[in-house]
Amino acid sequence: MATISDIFNDFHRHVRELVSATVKSVQAKASGKPDYSEFESALSRVQADLAKLKAEVYK
Repeated sequence: MATISDIFNDFHRHVRELVSATVKSVQAKASGKPDYSEFESALSRVQADLAKLKAEVYK
């Protein structure tokens, strides 16, 4: 089982990926070729990490 530290490290990495995916999505939208798949995937990972952190805190 992952520790809170492991989960937080994953969360931190996934947030950085989300920022990058957000920038790419905004740029793609501006060029008229919106693609939100990378953004959606990154957002899902961040949400999953938050759910794991919440579960650990409320244990």
